[in-house]
Amino acid sequence: MSATADYCYGPCFFNYFSIEDGSSSYLTLLNYLIIVYDFKWDNGCSHALEISYSNTDCLLIHEQYHLQHFLENLEWEQYILRNDSAFDDMSCPMEASSCQEAYNAREQEIRDAVEEAYRRVSMDCDETGAQGAARPCFTAVADSICQNWNCNP
Repeated sequence: MSATADYCYGPCFFNYFSIEDGSSSYLTLLNYLIIVYDFKWDNGCSHALEISYSNTDCLLIHEQYHLQHFLENLEWEQYILRNDSAFDDMSCPMEASSCQEAYNAREQEIRDAVEEAYRRVSMDCDETGAQGAARPCFTAVADSICQNWNCNP
């Protein structure tokens, strides 16, 4: 059995211009304060003047947190599944008209248990934790912008 799903969207899940430091050529008098605010106090994705800006290194920290959180939750769900009765040793029950019928019923039971475990893991992406993990990085970039542009956010 395999599963594919979008786990969590990062703060900039579409195209953005990466602001690496305060000397970025993307910074202007019209956008730099908005970007500083969004980096320092919001989620690290700025939509200044209908253009998206972020920082690739900070986003990688954010997404790495999601991956780690997902794997930890997946590990816990594996433990739960190992103790699920759907995964008990299979024998052909006396009341079944055929072992194939029993096998088919067990296969669906296993599929349902795995799908439910995957749903639980996928629903808990901890966006707050991911933002917190990337916050120091985004704050450092915002501070760099303020040093270069003489602002005081």
